[in-house]
Amino acid sequence: LPKSYVPMLTNDFSKVGLKFDDFALTDNTCGPEPKRKIVRPPDIDTFVEDVQVIQDDLKSFGRGFTVIQNDLNDGRQKLSNDLRDELKRAEDAL
Repeated sequence: LPKSYVPMLTNDFSKVGLKFDDFALTDNTCGPEPKRKIVRPPDIDTFVEDVQVIQDDLKSFGRGFTVIQNDLNDGRQKLSNDLRDELKRAEDAL
């Protein structure tokens, strides 16, 4: 804040019952962007193996619809359990 504004602000603040000195000036400007570093992952030797394991776990059903095989199996098992439970409830109700 330029010092030349302080007398005007002090006067204007006093007109509405406030003291300019009661307010804290805050510098909200951004500093320079930090330099970006490209670093080598410490486990680069296992990276290719990790990617292969993940790719092996994927199941694709066409463009834009790929799921992890384990999630697919879990969903199938949950659906099977839900259907079995519903069937049991229906049989018990008869």
